[in-house]
Amino acid sequence: WRSSHLSSSASPMFHERRQAAARAAKGSSPLDEDDNLHRALKEVAATMEGTPRRSPFRPFPSLTLVGTPRFRPFRNVWMLEELRDVLPAEVGFRYEHVAAAPQSDEARAHHPMGKVPSLLVQEGTCEGDFTLIESAAIN
Repeated sequence: WRSSHLSSSASPMFHERRQAAARAAKGSSPLDEDDNLHRALKEVAATMEGTPRRSPFRPFPSLTLVGTPRFRPFRNVWMLEELRDVLPAEVGFRYEHVAAAPQSDEARAHHPMGKVPSLLVQEGTCEGDFTLIESAAIN
C-alpha cells in the first residue's frame, strides 16, 4: 500500500526528473519524445539559414488608454509604461494615452456611464476590437 500510495502522490516534477534520468541512462535525447520542441528548433535553424518563416512575435494591437493619470487610473499608465520599457523592440508595443476627465464626452464615448479609465484594444479587424473598463480589469 505504501509504495503505490507514494508513487501516485509524487509530484509531477518528480516524475519528469525520473523520466529524464531514464532517458539519460538509455542515451536517448529529450528531442525524441518532445515533437513540439523539435519542431521549434527546426524553425529556428531554418530562420538562421535564411529560410523565410513567420515572425515568432505576433504584433501587438493598437492600445489607447482613455482617462486621467490621477488616482486609480494612474496604475494603468504605470503598467503600460513598464510594459513599453520591458518588452523587446521587435514586438512593436506602443500605446496612446487620451486624457479625459470622468463624465466628459470623451469618457462617455467609451464607457456608457462616463467612467475612466477605458482601454481600447484595436487589432485592425472589427471582430477583434474591444474595450476594457475598470482599472483592475485593465491591469
